[in-house]
Amino acid sequence: DGLVHTAAMLGSLGPLEHQSFDRWEQVLRVNLAVPMLLTRVLLPLLTNAPDAAIVFTLDTRAQDPRAYWGAYGASKAGLAALAATLADETEQRANLRVNAVSPGPFVSEMVAGAARHDPGFLDQIAQLTLVKRVADPAEIVGALVYLASDASSFVTGDDIAVAGGMAK
Repeated sequence: DGLVHTAAMLGSLGPLEHQSFDRWEQVLRVNLAVPMLLTRVLLPLLTNAPDAAIVFTLDTRAQDPRAYWGAYGASKAGLAALAATLADETEQRANLRVNAVSPGPFVSEMVAGAARHDPGFLDQIAQLTLVKRVADPAEIVGALVYLASDASSFVTGDDIAVAGGMAK
């Protein structure tokens, strides 16, 4: 059994002084509050399963906050803290693993939306990686599947970067 958190909302990129509180709160709700609530609701089922995993999808911005990433960066940093906290709280439950994947930039509706507002966005984020490109989602999903499967039975409390060499 498993729970893989992949939903995310970018919100607006820009100086904090230009970000609306309503949008900020919406991003925090989608990226941080909903994963906590869903995890909390499903935790009794997962702790009773013979082999279970919870996988959070973070972002390199969680470990390396940068200017203009606002609510998105703050929410992913909070999600990283939530994952670490939950892994620590469940350490006595050998049947439950809690891990995270930190992907670099990859093709998604969220990235496409940002690119519609800033035509140079894809090139900018591609340049942040050593491979100088944006990943295909298929390049990210392998890490998610691995951490959700029993193949990762010795892995818990970890964060796997699938980021094209993007510096953390």
